[in-house]
Formats: sequence, structure tokens, C-alpha cells
Amino acid sequence: MKAALYDPALGEPRPSEPSAGRKPTRRRAVVALLCALGGAASLQGCTRAPSPFTCSATRQCEGSGGTGTCEPTGYCSFPDPGCPSGRRYGAHGPADLSSACTTPLVVDASFGDGARLDGAVRDGSAGEHAAQDGAPAPWWDKTYRYRKTVYVARGVSKSTLMDFPVLVALPADPDLKAHLATPAGLRFVGPDQRTVYAHEVERWVKEQGTLFAWVKVPRLEAGVMNTFYLYFGYTGSGPPPGPPPPPEVWPDYRAVLHLSDAAASVLTNSAPGGYTALGRGPLTELPGPAASAAGFDAAADTVELTGVQSVLASATSFTLSFWLYADYPSDEAVRTAGEPLVLEQWESLRAGRLIRRTGDSPGLLIFQVDLRTSTRTEFVQLPVERQRWTHLALTFDGTNLYGYANAVAAYSASLPGARLSAGVTGLLTLGMTATGGASFNGRIDELRLGPGAKSAQWIAAERAVVASPQPAVTVSPLEERPPL
Repeated sequence: MKAALYDPALGEPRPSEPSAGRKPTRRRAVVALLCALGGAASLQGCTRAPSPFTCSATRQCEGSGGTGTCEPTGYCSFPDPGCPSGRRYGAHGPADLSSACTTPLVVDASFGDGARLDGAVRDGSAGEHAAQDGAPAPWWDKTYRYRKTVYVARGVSKSTLMDFPVLVALPADPDLKAHLATPAGLRFVGPDQRTVYAHEVERWVKEQGTLFAWVKVPRLEAGVMNTFYLYFGYTGSGPPPGPPPPPEVWPDYRAVLHLSDAAASVLTNSAPGGYTALGRGPLTELPGPAASAAGFDAAADTVELTGVQSVLASATSFTLSFWLYADYPSDEAVRTAGEPLVLEQWESLRAGRLIRRTGDSPGLLIFQVDLRTSTRTEFVQLPVERQRWTHLALTFDGTNLYGYANAVAAYSASLPGARLSAGVTGLLTLGMTATGGASFNGRIDELRLGPGAKSAQWIAAERAVVASPQPAVTVSPLEERPPL
């Protein structure tokens, strides 16, 4: 199969058409037999077994084998009623998954069809969270009565990531509703049952058992299913010992806006540094890819973030990422709006706006931002699909500038020795700015800004831990502490 191609209309890779198959000849059959027997290793035509086929979109799994699904592992599965999950990996996956059943669903009400755990089920085993001898993992602290195993799919990243924030999203968990009084009683613990992970609770609603928490995983291994544990049900005397404070989740950032508190006049910035985010409008709190997003629908709806000059002024590296939803009923409505402004920092990230180009596919918009540097102004264009969430990221390492749409590299430029504009003094504004421009109608969620570049693998994982309907992070059923 040819390499996957980028489809700007969908903001994700698409496969090219496979070449027509060739009928086997007698010579090929003989060569194949000799190669298989190992007696003709030097014979021309002997090749090593092909690499496992990886996918990044469900449609790459369609064709031979029926209608497939691209699992969070990055490999294709196909319907099979003989599996508890109803699906089996294809024959072209890696050796440990090839033709194995996928792990059964853990259905979560917010994600439609439910989330698929990564891994394989063989012989009725419980999966990778159990100890190798089949016994459950040791209990971290006996003063906590309950726990759940958190699974991060092996396909989240192709390289190991350090201090990576993972979203644990439980919109309606009956066990938390029954056994957790306040989020102060939560602890996230590593698989060694010793290391307490720093976390931030973005949302907790006792009445529904709703929990959205960001957990800093010290080392997210590539190519394996990562696990850690959620403990709750504290039974000790006095308050539970405090976990690491939330700013420790975001040490690499200067601005982290979850925007779940969009209606407030002062929005929470979860990153260290003390930058203030002021909500004007007021904005509307609407459903987002994480907990909830900020809704913009009028010229007065803005978020003003102070302190960005320390990140952007004369910067030789930086990363900006956010989720964007352009809520326009038609392509013509975007064109009529007159390039609505999504974000702007006047001296550096100028006029981040939506454009509808003549001749583009239906529903395809362009997010363009004019990046002003010491050498030239770079006009970055990233594809956005109207009325669908798109994860956008822009990162600069001092030499190369990359733009990503839904974790796919959609823009690149070489800017050796460039710095961002030295005159950065103003605010970073989301929505229409005081300098004019058309008002933005849509939503923004999970905006992050910080010094330093992020890798393509980091940006892909940042999207994967939030994207639905098949999120890469799921949890096990409830476990209760063994009797003391």
C-alpha cells in the first residue's frame, strides 16, 4: 500500500488507492517456498516480512476484511462475533496483536459508542493491568478503600514522552458518585504503587459522579499500554495527605486555559507564572472536547491573556495549541462574516482568522495567522473543518516552524536564526480585538502557550488523550481493597 496522503478536507491522513494486485507466477511460488524454508536466504526475491500496517483513520481499515475500525493502538480491527469485544485485530498487525481479540469496551456515556481499551484479550485474561502471575497489583495505601486502573492506549505516541499530562474523563461514574465526597480524596498512583502523580481537577460534580482530571505521567512509554491507578474512598483519620499541587502538572507552560469557567470574569490559568485571563462578554460555557469550552458569538466576546510578552517577545522557540470549532451554518456565512478573528497578539501572532477560499472542498476553512519574525512574516495556513472540532498547534524550534491540524503536519517553513518580534507588549486576545476585524462565532478549548518547541509525537498525543468518540484513556471497573 502506498503511503498515506494528507486530506485537507478532513484534516487527517487518507490512503492512496492500492496498486492492482498481481497474479502469482510459478517462479514466485517456488521462491516463496524456498525463502520460507530458510534454505535460500541469498536468493534474489527473498525479503523480510513486511512491517505491520498502521492506521490513523478508520477508513484506512476499509477494504479487504470488511468494514474495519482504526483502534487507539494504531492498528486495524474487524467485526468478529467470537470475541467478547465483537472485534478482532487483522492479520497485518504486530505479532502480539495479530488476529487477537480487542479488549472489551468500557462504555462511557459521553463518548457515544464507548471507549476501546488498548491491548489484546487471550484465554480470558484480564489484560495488562494484572501482575504477570495473574495476581492483582499490590495496594498502594490501605486507608483508601477503592481504586480503578487507568489505561493509556499504546497508540498514543510513537516515542516515549516525559512529564506528559493525560486527561482522565469520567462524565458519569456511579462509583465516584457513591464513594467520593470531594476531589480532595483523590490520588493518582503509578504502576509501582509508590509514586503519587501530580494532578489537576478541572471539573467535579458529586451529583453525577463527574470527574475531569489532568494527570502528569512522569514517563509515557511508546509502544506499550501505560497504566496507573485512581484511588479514592479515604478511610483514615483526619484529612488525607495532600497530593502535589496542580501547577506541577504544567511546568512547561505559561498559559493553560481549560475554559470550563468561560462565564467568569477572571478565568483560571492552570500554568505557573501568574498570567491573568480576563473574560469579556460574558462568554458562554458550551460542550467541548474536554470538559467544556468557551463559546464566542458576539463582537464583545473576548478572552484577554496578560503576560505573554515573556513567552513571545524575541522568542527563539515556542508552542501554541488549542481546539477550535467554527460554528457557521454554511461556507458562505464564513465568507460573509469577513475573515472572523479567532486570536491575535498584534506584534507576533497577528490576525489569527478564518478564511473561506474559492474552490475549496465544501466545509473546508483555513485558519491563517501571520507570524511576524526578525527575518520575515510567515503566513501560516492550517485546514479547519466547519462545525467539527479541530486540534491546531504551531511550534517553532529556532530553525523550523511547523503547523499541525489534528496532529497532521499541514505547514512547515525554514526560519534559521529567526526570532519573534521584539516589540511584544500587548495581550493575547481570543475573539475580536480592539484593533477591529470581524467577530468570531464558535468555540475554543484547551489553549496552551509556552516557551520551547514540542515534537510531532507530543502534539499527536496531546490530541489523542482528548479526541472522541474513541478516547485513548479508559478505566477499569471498580476494585475494592482486600480485607485488612
